[in-house]
Amino acid sequence: YAEEEARAQAREEKKASGRKLAQAAKAYRQAVSYQRNLEVLAKKVAREGTRWGELYNLAEIPLFTSAKNSRMLQVADFVANATWSRYERGDIPYNLIRL
Repeated sequence: YAEEEARAQAREEKKASGRKLAQAAKAYRQAVSYQRNLEVLAKKVAREGTRWGELYNLAEIPLFTSAKNSRMLQVADFVANATWSRYERGDIPYNLIRL
């Protein structure tokens, strides 16, 4: 009886492993698709500009990495979030710079 139970458990573990692999593959495909869409959008904006005008000094390829890997990326992430919060929500806790 124990042997049959061990086989059943092994089959279930194999199925679970297959499901996890399929989920990881799907997540990877979605991430790659998202990255490609952003790259296409960045090229279009660089070529055509925005409704507010042309953009100069735009990065050629968007950078996809964790903010943990770069202090300047952490700063950019913080500034982008603080700016978004200020103008979308009216939040002012990070309103330290006066223009």
